[in-house]
Amino acid sequence: MSLSHEGFPLVIGATVLAVITYALALRLRSWPLWLTAFAFTLLVLGIAWAFRAPRSATVSLSSPSPIYPVFSHTTVCGGVHT
Repeated sequence: MSLSHEGFPLVIGATVLAVITYALALRLRSWPLWLTAFAFTLLVLGIAWAFRAPRSATVSLSSPSPIYPVFSHTTVCGGVHT
């Protein structure tokens, strides 16, 4: 999964927050801190999912014109549409 550039600061910040909370939970042996750190981990995963980069469409090599490329994709049933 590739990540959009706009999401890097948020993912890095939330990851640092989660790591610090895990370190505090380990040091203080506190269950509420473990649960908070786990919640921050879920937050990191949610942010990463929200800022994932979309898949780019594939351009067919037999494109009739460079201005209007033919995009092809495969449907769930396996057919290819142009």
